[in-house]
Amino acid sequence: MLYMLDKIDIKPSREKKSHYIMIQGLIHQENKIIVNIYAPIIRALKYTKQLFSDLKKEIDCNTVIVGNLKVPLSTMDRPSWPKINKETLELSYTLDQMDLTDT
Repeated sequence: MLYMLDKIDIKPSREKKSHYIMIQGLIHQENKIIVNIYAPIIRALKYTKQLFSDLKKEIDCNTVIVGNLKVPLSTMDRPSWPKINKETLELSYTLDQMDLTDT
């Protein structure tokens, strides 16, 4: 579900039959893009990395990405016992290259 205030001038611009929805429009006279991702449980790392590669051309500094990637990237989100695998490191590298920050 996606809920928005009627007073915000933002409309869904594209909906993929996938695990994400992208909307764009004006918020306080600034063009914004919001991407809501809900990664599949199986192969979440591979899916997320490919999705970010696909979205790279469409997003910019006015993009907010939200949702559930099913990948604990930061040490705060991850228990101390599991080791970071190669795929997680590659996804972190991809996010760094795209200048995306996990808040």
